[in-house]
Amino acid sequence: MSQEFNPNNPEYKKVSNLPKNVQKDFVNIPEGGFVKKTAKENLDKAEKVAKITCDYAYEEKDKYTTGIDVLNLQAECEDREIDKKTK
Repeated sequence: MSQEFNPNNPEYKKVSNLPKNVQKDFVNIPEGGFVKKTAKENLDKAEKVAKITCDYAYEEKDKYTTGIDVLNLQAECEDREIDKKTK
């Protein structure tokens, strides 16, 4: 009997612990553990946007925008667009 893959299974600590057929879809992260490759790629892109924003938009260099900030802003903008279309 085969069980469905559950990445939250506590026995999975890193990609090499995952079943071989799903390892290609995940990457290890420095903080420990692993995430889906697409999630890591999206965060990496958002971090690049945050760095550009920080370098060019802010006069105060101690104000740092993170990749998470960029993703949250993107989600807020998408929500506003949905709201406009549904009103």
